[in-house]
Amino acid sequence: YELKEATLEDMKSDRFSPFSKVDSTKIVGEPSETVEYVYDSKTRAVRATARKNNQTATAYTGASGSLTASGKTPAVGMCAMDIDVTTKTGNTTNEIVRLGTKLYLDEFINVNGSQISSLVVEDRGTGSATHTTYWIDVCFGITTSATNAAAINFGKQTLSYTYLY
Repeated sequence: YELKEATLEDMKSDRFSPFSKVDSTKIVGEPSETVEYVYDSKTRAVRATARKNNQTATAYTGASGSLTASGKTPAVGMCAMDIDVTTKTGNTTNEIVRLGTKLYLDEFINVNGSQISSLVVEDRGTGSATHTTYWIDVCFGITTSATNAAAINFGKQTLSYTYLY
């Protein structure tokens, strides 16, 4: 809860966190999304690849004994996504990106000293007006002083990723 409060407080400043090395004022492209559909004539199945560009990424840690929305213990390699996403048709749904979906990042990110290239959506969160529609909250594991500091240092970044559905 302390990390969440510090994060919300610092979102009003030029830098997302007083400990962050990430400048939240850097210029990046506008958030965008594309979906490509591929038909497999052998299986008669349609597969979609979604691409999300320039989406907000933040970090969190889970309290000892806590569980994610999927019922798992928070761990590195997991992420949360917003539960209240409004679709282009105006409907609000939590099924935009289902739990268990693997996100393939365009660039590696450093999570507790590990270089991560993909994340699995195992949790839900509630984004704020400062996040993009397909914001992801990267899990840094169970809360310790080290993971808490690493999550604060991660700050607020902009990531692009793809996933299949």
